[in-house]
Amino acid sequence: MKLLEKIAIIFFDILDKYIDKKNILKYLKHHLENLKVFIDIGSHKGSYTDLIINNFEVEKIVMAEPQKNIFK
Repeated sequence: MKLLEKIAIIFFDILDKYIDKKNILKYLKHHLENLKVFIDIGSHKGSYTDLIINNFEVEKIVMAEPQKNIFK
């Protein structure tokens, strides 16, 4: 079962990185002229915050991770 879990995690990481984030960025660039505040709820490692920082001039970022084991 551990092998299947690892394969699933790798698959969804690839899906997230190369499809989801790409589409989200494309949508945001098309619909937003500027982005002053970005709130990342469930920020985990901050990968979506990194995406925003690298593509927009953001004045303020708020990140929250409610899961104690991930927050550490």
